[in-house]
Amino acid sequence: MNEIYIEKPIGKSIDIHVMRFIVTSLFITTIYLFSFLNSSVYYIDDIGRVITGGWGWLGNGRPFSQYFFQFLTGNNTVDIHPLPLLLGVSAILYAGWHIYINLFPNSPYIGAAAFAIILINPFYLENLSYRFESMMMGFSVGLAILSAIILSKISPLRILISIILLFSMMCFYQASLGLYLTISIIVQFSVLLKSSENKPFLDRYKHLISSAVVLLVSFGLYKLIYGDLVNNNEYDRLHSQLIPFSYEGLIILIDNINRFYEIIKLPIIGHNGYFYGVLLIGGFTSSLFLAIKLLALKRWIDSLFLALAPFLVVIASLITLCILKEPVFAARTFIGTSGVLLFFFYSLYYVGRNILALPVFAFLFITSLTINYAYANAVKAQQEQEYLILNQLAADIKTEDASINEIIIIGREKFSDKGLLSTNTFPVIQLLVPRVLNNQWYWGYMLLKHHPETRHLKQYKDASQFVVTESKLIAERSLYKLWICRNRFILQFK
Repeated sequence: MNEIYIEKPIGKSIDIHVMRFIVTSLFITTIYLFSFLNSSVYYIDDIGRVITGGWGWLGNGRPFSQYFFQFLTGNNTVDIHPLPLLLGVSAILYAGWHIYINLFPNSPYIGAAAFAIILINPFYLENLSYRFESMMMGFSVGLAILSAIILSKISPLRILISIILLFSMMCFYQASLGLYLTISIIVQFSVLLKSSENKPFLDRYKHLISSAVVLLVSFGLYKLIYGDLVNNNEYDRLHSQLIPFSYEGLIILIDNINRFYEIIKLPIIGHNGYFYGVLLIGGFTSSLFLAIKLLALKRWIDSLFLALAPFLVVIASLITLCILKEPVFAARTFIGTSGVLLFFFYSLYYVGRNILALPVFAFLFITSLTINYAYANAVKAQQEQEYLILNQLAADIKTEDASINEIIIIGREKFSDKGLLSTNTFPVIQLLVPRVLNNQWYWGYMLLKHHPETRHLKQYKDASQFVVTESKLIAERSLYKLWICRNRFILQFK
C-alpha cells in the first residue's frame, strides 16, 4: 500500500497512545504559551482595536476572521484575551494530531514533538502575540495542515473537502498558504518512502498532483468570490500585486529573496542558534541518504524528488511572498517556515528514529522557549517605555494652547534599556518587538489614544510635505524633544 494510514490498535493500546500524545502536547503547549496567557501587551493592531472596536479584516480579504469574531463578541472587537489564543492553538493541536497519525503512527512522543515544531517556530511568536488575530491565524494554520494531510488518501470526496478547507484558510489568513505547500511536499515525501513497489508515475505522485489541483481551484474560488474585497483595499491591493514578468520583475524577485534571507537567518545567528542548524543539516543529510537508497533500487525519479525535497520545501515556504511586488517583511508572514522545520525533523526521524529526533527536538525546544520568554519580557518593557513617553508627553503639552490638536512624529523610539540585552542575544527579537512610535506609522498615533491627555491629538496627514520653520522647543526628555511649529506639535525622537 502506498497510502499513509494508521492501523488502529485494539484495546488499551488506543488509550495509551492517545493519552501520551495529548498529555505531552498539552504539557509542551502550557509551558510555551504561559508567557502569552498572562500578557497585558497590546500588540500593533491591538492598540487600535482595543480603543475603536473596529474590525478591518473584511477589507483585508479575510471575511471569515471578521464573521467568526462577530459571532463571539457582536459588533465590537471586545478584548476577550486569552480565549482567541487558546482557540487558535487548539486548532493547531487538532491539526497536529493528524500529522501524528499520518506521519508518525504509534510514536506519540514524536508526534507531539512534530506538533510542537509547528508552534515553536520563532517567527510564529508574532502571530501568538495578537490579542485578537491569534485565533484567526491559528485557524488558518490548522486548515492549511488539514487540507494537505487529508489528501494522503485520494478520493473525490477528500479532494472536495480539501478545496473547502483551503478556501476557508484563505478567508482566515492568506499567509498560511506557504505552510500548505510545504506540508503537501512532506506528505508526498512520506508516500514515496513507504511505497514498496514502483507503481506508475501518476499513481505515485497523485497526492502532489491533487494538491496542485486543490490549490488552483481554491485560489480561483477565493479570487472570484472575495477578490473585490482585496482590490478595494489600498493596503491589500499594494501587498497583493505580483511582480511583472520582465527584467524589472527579476530584480524585484532577487531583492525579495535577499531581504527574506536576512530575516530567516536571524534565529540561527542568535545564541544557541546552531541547534536550528543541526536540525537543518541533519535533515538535509538524511534526505540525501534516503534518496541514495531509492537510487540503489533504480527508482530514478523518486530518488531525484527526495534529493530535491529540502530545496523544494524552502522554496515553497516563501514562494508566495517572493513573487509579490510589495510583500510584507514581517515575522507573522513566515508561517511556511514551520513546514520547513517539520520536513527536516521528519527526514531526521525517518533515518535516526528517536535516537536522533528526540535529542535534537529537546535542544530546539529549550532554545525556542528561551527566545519566547526573552521576547515576552522585551515586548513588555517596550510597552512600559511607550506608556512612560505618553505620560511625559501629556505633562509637556498640558501647559500649551489647548486648541493645538495635531502632532507630527519624527524619528523612531529606541529599544527599551530593559530589552536591549534580549535583542542583542537573540537578534530575531529585534524583528518581533514593535516600536510603534515610528514616524508616520498609523499605530503610533493610535497609541496616543491610550492616554486621556493625548487622545485628542491627531495625525497631520501631509507630514511628508511639512517643512519645519520657526519652531519653538517646549520640552526635552531623555528620549525625545517636543516642539511647536505652526500650531502643531512635533515629537522628535533622539
